[in-house]
Amino acid sequence: MPRALANHLVDLRIERVVMEATSDYWRRVFYLLEAHGLEPWLVNARDVKHLPGRPKTDVLDGVWFCKVAEQQMLPPSFVPRRPIHRLRDCAPLRPGQFATDVLADVGQAHVHELRVQTGRRHTGERLVGR
Repeated sequence: MPRALANHLVDLRIERVVMEATSDYWRRVFYLLEAHGLEPWLVNARDVKHLPGRPKTDVLDGVWFCKVAEQQMLPPSFVPRRPIHRLRDCAPLRPGQFATDVLADVGQAHVHELRVQTGRRHTGERLVGR
């Protein structure tokens, strides 16, 4: 089903897909859309709740997400690129744990990628557990 959806969106020339983060359910769909060349945006459910005018039905909710994305009213959440999210899936960080603790054996290329994506100069800064 998700592959058919991704193919259908590509056929319709859709470029961006906005979805709300709920637990870990978003991951499979997000990565599949990304693999199909789409630009998936994951938005934080807490940010979504605070915007006015959110409808109660799923269909209207989808239309509302589209309008909100067009107006740039919600920033996309940080989702690491493929090598990093694979690592995170294998070794999730606990609150208070530093990314360097997990990345120590992975190599400097991945640490550099994480620095570039987060805009942080030092990997000793907390990356998780906000």
